[in-house]
Amino acid sequence: MEVMLDTNHEEVHFLDQQHADLIEMLFQTGVVRYGHYKLPDGTHAGVGFSRRRLCRVKWARETVAQGVAQVASAKGDYQVVAGTGSSGLVFAKAVASAMGLPAVGIPRPYWPFQYKAGNGLSMRALEPFEGKRVLLVETVTVGYQGLLALKHACGRAGAYIVAAIVLMARVEIPPGLLRTETQPDSPKLHVIFDGGLASLVWLEGNCQMCNVGTAPLRLVD
Repeated sequence: MEVMLDTNHEEVHFLDQQHADLIEMLFQTGVVRYGHYKLPDGTHAGVGFSRRRLCRVKWARETVAQGVAQVASAKGDYQVVAGTGSSGLVFAKAVASAMGLPAVGIPRPYWPFQYKAGNGLSMRALEPFEGKRVLLVETVTVGYQGLLALKHACGRAGAYIVAAIVLMARVEIPPGLLRTETQPDSPKLHVIFDGGLASLVWLEGNCQMCNVGTAPLRLVD
């Protein structure tokens, strides 16, 4: 099974130099192609490519996790992989397995039905890993309003958020500095790359999603 380019449809070009390293890696996995898509189950999709479908197809999920692990390993030396919610934890476990690291799940306090102004991303589940270098793996599957809530809530914790199929962020937790999510000196989140992950959201056909967290962005080597 392979995600294939249908040459009968017009190509949708979303690759640029800024995204080249990550997108090229995903091209090599067979998950990402230009233009129209044929999904593993035989259905077709173009700019309406379903992130949820990709998250739920075991083959695609594991393939993406392998690629993400390769990029993450090249970006930094991590000691644990964290995922938010059930879908995020699925990806976190897959990425962690590929990297030979433990995985931990953290709660999602920021979706519209849970989100309250002023709350940041809860770090309580990371308390056992205080002082460790944590790689946060996020899956964004809740739509535009959820992305806005995610950006605002994580922004309270000093994050720069990218709306993406998987959101990769580095969480550094200095010993003794772990605080609750409502305190201004909570551990900071930093995007390690904005790469093609933001472009993958553009394939959803909702260009607004790409603009949710793309300014400002900071790369962390």
